[in-house]
Amino acid sequence: MRKEVKNMLTKDVTENKEMKVEVQERLKYDNDIIFKFALGTEDEDSAFIRNTIIERVTGIHPKESTVLNPNLDPAILKKKKWYWTSV
Repeated sequence: MRKEVKNMLTKDVTENKEMKVEVQERLKYDNDIIFKFALGTEDEDSAFIRNTIIERVTGIHPKESTVLNPNLDPAILKKKKWYWTSV
């Protein structure tokens, strides 16, 4: 294999790894904007929907659920806004 082609492939793999890490950082489940906005409150409807999601996904029937950090972090909002406007 030619050296130039090998360098291009290596560079592409490195960039993909960096991109995957960046995407994972932006899309962490505990920082999801929609989830926190829609289901982060302690009203009856939000609790019902959260509990239903937990039950359907895990098979566990929770009596109650709480979002530990319902605050929307401005830094995460800014990163996600940049991501969605650049796609």
